[in-house]
Amino acid sequence: MNIAIISPEFPPYSNWGGVATFNKSLADLLKSMGHTVRVFTAGSRPKEAVRRKNVTVIYVPNAF
Repeated sequence: MNIAIISPEFPPYSNWGGVATFNKSLADLLKSMGHTVRVFTAGSRPKEAVRRKNVTVIYVPNAF
């Protein structure tokens, strides 16, 4: 199943506290269950997508 997590906090670029840690743990748990996870998060590099096995992190510019 394809799953999207949308949050302004996801490590390593924005790790302000418990929300970022929860999102990373959730993505890893869903990945271990065999799902494909895409994380949309705030970042300064809008066209960069980081892929780790079944987790893809897509950075969306937060300046608008």
